[in-house]
Amino acid sequence: MRYFVLILVSILSFAAGAFWFKWQLLESKPVSLTQTLSVQSSSDNIGVLPKGTILYPYSDGPDIETYILFVNSKYLNAIEAVGFENIMTVAPLDGYSE
Repeated sequence: MRYFVLILVSILSFAAGAFWFKWQLLESKPVSLTQTLSVQSSSDNIGVLPKGTILYPYSDGPDIETYILFVNSKYLNAIEAVGFENIMTVAPLDGYSE
């Protein structure tokens, strides 16, 4: 009985944590771009996010804030898996306005 309760509590804790993470992300006061934002992953790979794009806060620091952008796409042949050394790696783009 003790092991059953331990397993049940573990499952409930995991489910509560997953729910909290989703709720916290979607309830974190999203922001909208008031002008276009240039983004780049390298000096020769530059793109643009249009005005009105919705961004969700991810983390903030003293000098920079990081946002999440959700993208729907049917062009799945244009993406490929990336293998990072650490599974929890985040590789943000640099954003700036001209």
